[in-house]
Amino acid sequence: MKVVITRKEHNCSFEGCCSGKVIKAGTVAITTVYKEGNFRNTYHFHPECHTQFVFNNRDKRIKEKEDILARRMGRKSDRPQGRPRKYTNPLKARNLKQLLRHHKEAGNWDRVKELEIKIKEMEVKQ
Repeated sequence: MKVVITRKEHNCSFEGCCSGKVIKAGTVAITTVYKEGNFRNTYHFHPECHTQFVFNNRDKRIKEKEDILARRMGRKSDRPQGRPRKYTNPLKARNLKQLLRHHKEAGNWDRVKELEIKIKEMEVKQ
């Protein structure tokens, strides 16, 4: 948005223009440039018409931005995120592994076999 003094006559881009459709040369005008794809559209307004234009289109632009954000936030991928679980209860499996290590060092082989079976049962079957 730029506030400029016009060098030549322009047509006011606001549909309900109250000051006549033509912006005369040497008067104050507000120009805005909207980029739409590869094209740039330049709009010229009387100062009064610009305030009305912004007020009328504000709700529409806010709603468009909210829709874009909602689409971005709502996107979910087809694939599951992260690494798949190896055990049904990872914390309990970690404790059993530490206990297994302890019993191996102590040489308690009966208890080692029991713990290995328990850990094997906790693995996720795919």
